[in-house]
Amino acid sequence: MSESLFGQVPGAAERWTTTASAVLEDLLARHPEWASELGDHRFDDRLDDLTEAAERDERQALAAALDALDDLDDTQLAPQQQVDLAVLTSRVQAAQFALDNLAEAERDPLRALPGATLHAMLARPYAPLPDRLRALGRRLEQLPDRLADAAARLDPARVSVVAAETGALQAGGLCALLTTEVPQALAAEPGLAATVEPARVAALAAAERYRDALHALRQNAVGDPRLGASLWRAKLWHTLESELSATEIASRALDVQAETLAEMTEIAARLVGRGPAGEVDRELIREALDLVAAAAPTDATILAVAGGALDDAWRVTREADLLTLPDDPLELVEMPEFARGVAAAYCDPPGPLETAPLPTWYAIAPTPDDWSPARVASFYREYNAHALRNLAAHEAVPGHHVQLALARRYGGDTPVRAAFRSGPFVEGWAVYAERLAADAGLGGTAPVGAGTGNDALRLSNLKVLLRCVGNALLDQLVHCSDPARPLPELADDAMRMLTRDYFQEEGEAAGKWRRAQLTSTQLSTYFVGWSEVRALRADWDAAGCGTTKAFHDELLSHGSPAVRHLRGLLSL
Repeated sequence: MSESLFGQVPGAAERWTTTASAVLEDLLARHPEWASELGDHRFDDRLDDLTEAAERDERQALAAALDALDDLDDTQLAPQQQVDLAVLTSRVQAAQFALDNLAEAERDPLRALPGATLHAMLARPYAPLPDRLRALGRRLEQLPDRLADAAARLDPARVSVVAAETGALQAGGLCALLTTEVPQALAAEPGLAATVEPARVAALAAAERYRDALHALRQNAVGDPRLGASLWRAKLWHTLESELSATEIASRALDVQAETLAEMTEIAARLVGRGPAGEVDRELIREALDLVAAAAPTDATILAVAGGALDDAWRVTREADLLTLPDDPLELVEMPEFARGVAAAYCDPPGPLETAPLPTWYAIAPTPDDWSPARVASFYREYNAHALRNLAAHEAVPGHHVQLALARRYGGDTPVRAAFRSGPFVEGWAVYAERLAADAGLGGTAPVGAGTGNDALRLSNLKVLLRCVGNALLDQLVHCSDPARPLPELADDAMRMLTRDYFQEEGEAAGKWRRAQLTSTQLSTYFVGWSEVRALRADWDAAGCGTTKAFHDELLSHGSPAVRHLRGLLSL
């Protein structure tokens, strides 16, 4: 990226749009998979270049971009432009931090696996199938070199066992995609077989080699998945874009934990039909949760039960008139194999820059084939029928699907706000939406035990809020622990904390422990985002700014910036 790319033009607003557009254009060209995810399909025939040479070049480009952004006078910009300048600057800084400090190429085998972008090219009809298959073929041609380079850069001294295991699992999912989904698409366009099939065969062989290499690496991997306290705290700022320190987050989390346990005790007493033994009665809560967990689906019924929960979430949100609902399509789907191993569900919307009328996918993962019956039963006790209603509120309505659909409607003078969503705000809104739906009567037709109305849903909702507290504390427990402390000992403490203090089933706790090792700082986004959205709502109400619906409509009209920016945009 040369200095002339960021040439000066008269007028602060013009300088901003010219500079921002140039910086964003360069980032999109360097990360074509991200561009595809956003809905910009100009680079669909390319994979990200993950080589050391590309990283060196990007470091120089990011430094030039940051210099150009620093030269802008934000006092001469409109408020929305000031927010976008801050957003873009912070994301460039975050990219610099990651390249300089996180050594992802040496420790993360998942980053080289393009399953998500390849699946989207096949499954999302954003362009005619022949066009998508031609671009896919060119990406497949690049995959062998990409995976070979990635395997060579992985360091057994830095790769953790859990990263190698999960990488092998998802590499197996990529093999399945290349074995089934691509041939199915080619069967519909046989004229492209001569072009795409050789690339598919070579890509499949490369994916199998990478999978096998990760299986072998798992035997020798001795890397520690923990970032360490100083690096984790530095990354925390780039993830949260919040002034809250790790100490403040932990203190707030413990306060919310106490409030939540008290409310859970009250609801549990109604469900079980007797009063608590003390102010907070964990045994009573456990007994009530056991009643709720009995409404467990199976692999055969999980999608049908999740579909009914989604219908209920739509109905309650409409009837309560919580906000102005978008009419964007939403589809419940089974999570593809390549994406499994980290979370039980996710919301996958069309990219914010996408122009084709595509649906959002609400994906649910059935249990893996190699799980024992006991672990399967544990999973579905956690994701019981009541919990699936709460999950529908989080992932779909009025949670992620609604918020992200409305964010797509924000129109700024650059695509910066669309390209860079704030994870804490997106997750914080979804956690906040769970309680909205519960208060509106979600689950009211599903009484349990001696309870009536939606007590079972409310208890599930509070359990998930408690999980958010646990997520934030687990994030710190794992990555800020003494590096001399043996990992198995830390795992035992984490499992005890999650199952005893946060009432999680063994299978859910094991999955969360795995996720805490595979990610860092992301588990803190749920609690921090929720607490900041809740504080905004309290300040809105205290200032008498308008109705609850007016708050939601105004809050969701600005895209997905960090809450600290939304506070200014809402004049709070």
